[in-house]
Amino acid sequence: PRKELLQVLGLESEMPFRCSPTGKLMNRFKYTQQDTGIFNTPNYLEYMHAVMMQKQQQPEQQHQPKRPKQITVHIRRGDITPCRPRTNGFPRYLPNQHYLALIERYKAKLAAASSSDSDQQQPIQVVVYSESETFEPLDEFSQKGYDLRLDGSIDQVWKAIAFESDVVILSRSSFSLVPAVLSLPRTTIVYTPFW
Repeated sequence: PRKELLQVLGLESEMPFRCSPTGKLMNRFKYTQQDTGIFNTPNYLEYMHAVMMQKQQQPEQQHQPKRPKQITVHIRRGDITPCRPRTNGFPRYLPNQHYLALIERYKAKLAAASSSDSDQQQPIQVVVYSESETFEPLDEFSQKGYDLRLDGSIDQVWKAIAFESDVVILSRSSFSLVPAVLSLPRTTIVYTPFW
């Protein structure tokens, strides 16, 4: 990842950014064969979360209104189309219907959990990050009232995934996978395998 993205997570001192002479920091075969398992040891994640939370400035929660529950969706578009060849047998492109169905499923789960925890239904905000260059129009998302953010800053996407989300719905993209793996323990990660 780029240096700025590590700074967003507060991990610049833990993961010093240096370019290797070959341009490769880790053998791709190693992490694609083990999928996300290479990152998911409990001690590693606990340590990384502690570092991230120490550096992330969280406002005092005492006098703040309850924040809405947030579903963050990363939809990889741009160079990813249904016409692109498969990667390790998986199509990289996931249609809008895939994301819309997952959003509805997890909105229902959050609503059910919210209503069982208190008398008052907590609002659920859906934020969709994507690119304006897309095979399928993304109008359906804004028509449903979701906050559609196109061509935005990539560090804002990482920040939303790692710190602001209760549910993260990932595309088949390592860009969103990294902050999702390191996201807060309260976050539910919806991952569609692609390696």
